[in-house]
Amino acid sequence: MFLPVRRLAALVRTRELSPVALAETFLERLETLGPRYNAVVTVTRDRALTQARSAEREITAGRYRGLLHGIPYGAKDLLATSDGIPTTWGAAPLRGQTFEEDATVIRRLEEAGAVLCAKLAMIELAGGMGYRQPNASFTGPCINPWSTDSWSGGSSSGSGVAVAAGLLPFAIGSETWGSILSPAGACGVTGLRPTYGRVFIEGQDITDLSEDELAPVRNGTIGFVFQSFHLVPSLTTLENVIFPAELRGDPDALKKGEELLRRVGLLERGGNFPHQLSGGEKQRCAICRAMINDPKVIFADEPTGNLDSENGRAVLELLLKLREERKTTLVLVTHDMEISKMADRIVTLKDGIITGERRHAQ
Repeated sequence: MFLPVRRLAALVRTRELSPVALAETFLERLETLGPRYNAVVTVTRDRALTQARSAEREITAGRYRGLLHGIPYGAKDLLATSDGIPTTWGAAPLRGQTFEEDATVIRRLEEAGAVLCAKLAMIELAGGMGYRQPNASFTGPCINPWSTDSWSGGSSSGSGVAVAAGLLPFAIGSETWGSILSPAGACGVTGLRPTYGRVFIEGQDITDLSEDELAPVRNGTIGFVFQSFHLVPSLTTLENVIFPAELRGDPDALKKGEELLRRVGLLERGGNFPHQLSGGEKQRCAICRAMINDPKVIFADEPTGNLDSENGRAVLELLLKLREERKTTLVLVTHDMEISKMADRIVTLKDGIITGERRHAQ
């Protein structure tokens, strides 16, 4: 009951342990022991056995999906589930609430082959309206299995208790101010607080910077080219280009802006306003604006999406030429596979997940 996921996965992969037998074991513990600790809202027996049987068939046929294939788990009742399984958010008035679709994390775990066995107790509305008592949930306060006169703590209390009591190998919670960390600490289990990852630019971790601290990074290190241009309508073409440089106090902003406009054939249009420019001219202006501070990286989001094929091709060639001249990294987002062929490296995403990567020969 208390083997780590990696060990269970090894036994499942080598077929020493049946996903169906594993699911049956944990379902029984959830049904018999779950109420003792106020940890379980709904046991999802039918869905669990359907997923477990599917996993067993696939693994027997040699189609092993990975570490979580055939492994039972539970989810905090904050996360939406389909198949008529209630999602109560820990609140008695919402006991009958159901959704037609699964939350993204539930869907991705299913794609990984994990087996959903239970929806787990939580503080009412994840504590969003505040709470002072551990019984702020219609299931009652979750009880620490190692100290049964103690509350497990935290909004994700059911998830922590279920793992600590051996009701499930792992569980999903959600974290704000200790919702995962509190029950993990109280119950003696490992709690991983979800994050958006860490982002480093030129060796600097920008993840926790304030908006004021991020502003110079965005202005000086990164350039943006948008599909819809996003030029300031009250500024002229030249003023739009030099605006980022003037924010930095660059004394050569005007000179640099004029040179960039000359390079893209827009110098004579420098006094025109955006509404007086064609789509191709607007995008060339936007490219100059992105380049004015010599950024290390330029992000171009569908830069040809609002242009006809001729102007789109010209804009793309301009971007690639300026990138080469200025030794700038260009990250270009596109749905056009012809455009992607011009890249050195192609990363393919589907539904926010990387599904492929390849490099073109130089």
